[in-house]
Amino acid sequence: MSSRKLYFDRSKPPHQSLFKSELSRAAEKPVFVYGDNNPVQVYLTDGLGGFDADSGAVGVTMKMGIVTPGAQPTGGTYKLQYNGGDKTAAIDYNDSAADIETALDALTGVSVAVTGSFPCYEIEWDSTGAQNDITAATGASDDNALTPDGSISVSKLVDGDGSNKEKLLLEIRRAPHALLSTWSTITNGWSGDFNTRTAEICELLGTSASIDSTLEVEITDASGKIYTVAQVPCVVRNHGIDTGSPALNTPDDYYTETEADNLFVKKAQNLADVADAATSRTNLGISAANTPFSANDATDWTVEPDDVKEALDELADRTNGLSATKTESAKYTVTEAGTPQNLDPEDSDAITTYWIDAQAGTGAYEKHFVLQRPTSGEPAPPVLIKVDTAASANPTIKIFDEGPTDSAGDDVLEITINGDAKRADRHVFIFVWDRHAGEWDLFWDNRGDGLGMHTIGVPATAIKPRDTNGATAVEAESTTNKLMVDGLQFGNTIAEYGQFKVPLPPEWDAGAVCARFYWKSPATGDVFWGIQGLSVGDNGLLDPVWGTAITLTDTSINADRQYVSDWTDPITIDSAAADAMTYIQVYRDPTEAGDTIADNVVLIGVEILFTVTGGRSA
Repeated sequence: MSSRKLYFDRSKPPHQSLFKSELSRAAEKPVFVYGDNNPVQVYLTDGLGGFDADSGAVGVTMKMGIVTPGAQPTGGTYKLQYNGGDKTAAIDYNDSAADIETALDALTGVSVAVTGSFPCYEIEWDSTGAQNDITAATGASDDNALTPDGSISVSKLVDGDGSNKEKLLLEIRRAPHALLSTWSTITNGWSGDFNTRTAEICELLGTSASIDSTLEVEITDASGKIYTVAQVPCVVRNHGIDTGSPALNTPDDYYTETEADNLFVKKAQNLADVADAATSRTNLGISAANTPFSANDATDWTVEPDDVKEALDELADRTNGLSATKTESAKYTVTEAGTPQNLDPEDSDAITTYWIDAQAGTGAYEKHFVLQRPTSGEPAPPVLIKVDTAASANPTIKIFDEGPTDSAGDDVLEITINGDAKRADRHVFIFVWDRHAGEWDLFWDNRGDGLGMHTIGVPATAIKPRDTNGATAVEAESTTNKLMVDGLQFGNTIAEYGQFKVPLPPEWDAGAVCARFYWKSPATGDVFWGIQGLSVGDNGLLDPVWGTAITLTDTSINADRQYVSDWTDPITIDSAAADAMTYIQVYRDPTEAGDTIADNVVLIGVEILFTVTGGRSA
């Protein structure tokens, strides 16, 4: 059985990292079926058409699971254990910090203070110095009786020594629905069997036909650092066949003469012989008469032995419901919709060029062209398509990538070219064959669409302090090399704000965007950044409601260094529209517990990540 291949781009945010290949073409949601145990290959890519250095590297380990991020158990109990020996009494899944402290202090040699609330608690020893371990108890059936199945994690936050009290983090989480931790390394990646026949998947699905979930991939590099490289949507489907049930043995069965004639293609020296029932039966070794094909049918599908390639092209065209005529000319003049036209590149290493001359018709029309896919063993050089449109709003030209099942219903719309009533225009496109994904990719076009993920950088000098609780514009020169760094200074007492506006391009999909912050601080610690957005269109109200704010915390390790945060989670732009002005508000909130820098910080710039869809259909 061939392995499912999953590619995750480490240059993208975890929630947008799944692609079809190392060439960074967006992939559809992966689908997993309960009960399957399929081979999977996982690769990490670099966003530049290659593989990440950690992908399959020596000393790098990987875990992949189907999870519900942030989910917790809703019932049951668990126990904690001290130094591998004494266990606490059963602790309710959502007990208070005081209850957990009481349970731990009842153990010999333990004296701690517990703070926090379900599902995260901090355990701090009452005295300084190194301490023996507190761990999740395992072994007995009641050590972990959480429902749904949960995991208890105890990790060290602060090492105890002569001047510090040891501090631990206790987390209560729902267990992964499916998890694979043991992999074999392969070239540029990992290989393993991902088993979805788990009690957790069964419990997740219940009687539902399918459930939306999350596929998470985590790696630990050779130095022990842990990275979540993917957290992407997936679908888990229930099964219809019980994979644990044995198949029934059936006795040998034989086709009757009539069944054989109806089920099998007749073997012949050429397909014209199908018109002759006697020849067909002779080649099959069947003696009695039966003719499932009429003579007219057989003649219509005649293929000469020395022209099999042309016949297969014709058959594919007929299956697509398109014209069966193969046109060798590279120029197509169109004035009306008509039958969709195949573009079948020549079987050579030379670039194939097509010129489509879309002239003004008697009325509005839409003409379709379908770029055919190479068959196995055929060369697949780049294809150049030039489309000229007349000074008319009439012509609309659509170029499709031939679908994998040779059905017109699964052709993929690549480009839409609309005529302009005021001017004639010329459009040029280059398509290249993606051998990994098995489809045509738009490599370049002169319209500047640039499909896919794009970023726009906004320097702090373009970000205006808000009149109410606004940040302060500052600038400074470096001591030695005189680098001028200007930005917005955010104080450490109240939340302060800055805003900028940008008309995102017409090709923007008006979907969620992501952002990251460039900043510096004169002190070490964490800063709490926030960002939100909205769009205002023509005749729009200039006092709209901001979209939901998305926040993140970033860390200053050394004073007066530039830091670049991670990408935020998706930011929903309120009233998002590509033909509108988009306003973005950024802020720092030092009153949040996660903001620990007791000093001003300076925002140097913001980078916005958005998706351009161009002419491609959804």
